Amino acid sequence: MTNDTTIPSSTPTSTSTFVLRNHAPPARAETIEALFAYAKVNWKLEVPSWPQEQANQPSGKLPVLVESGTSGTKFVLSETLAIESYLAKKFNLTVSDSPEMVARQVELRTQINDVYELALMHKIGSTAERKVVMEKFVGAARAIVRYHEK
Repeated sequence: MTNDTTIPSSTPTSTSTFVLRNHAPPARAETIEALFAYAKVNWKLEVPSWPQEQANQPSGKLPVLVESGTSGTKFVLSETLAIESYLAKKFNLTVSDSPEMVARQVELRTQINDVYELALMHKIGSTAERKVVMEKFVGAARAIVRYHEK
């Protein structure tokens, strides 16, 4: 069984319709939801029963994007970074098509994701693990700032 929520938009920038399969609350898909809001597209949130529907997902995990085109085509994509990159490009939110800038965008997004993963580990980890994870978190965040301030 799936819990569905449709989120309407006033002026869509795409003729496609989108379904985002994800857990509630959104966690990893917050950026995807923000991209939908920014682009003013109509989309629907599906919350699959977990773990019963895990095997029905492309990579066995969430989030999953399902885009339906007006011609009946369907595009299914999993993995948060891939979905974010696809939607940013689709909604003309990327800064450049140069290979160097695209690589920098992916590099920064991956680094931010690494810090995000550490934040999650800190939140759900045991008291003993939290101290070690916090040190890694602070080190990773500082490294990103130092690197990108150059």
